Amino acid sequence: MRKFVKYHKFFIIIIANIEKFSILCKQIIEYILSFVDFVKLKR
Repeated sequence: MRKFVKYHKFFIIIIANIEKFSILCKQIIEYILSFVDFVKLKR
């Protein structure tokens, strides 16, 4: 049972990191898209 609790905590940490990572990816994608739009406007 202790092993299960240990894995459960580890799993929660992984999920939290995935959420942070996905938010970061969304921000990067939005930044790239806005940069592309900016370049198009410059032309």
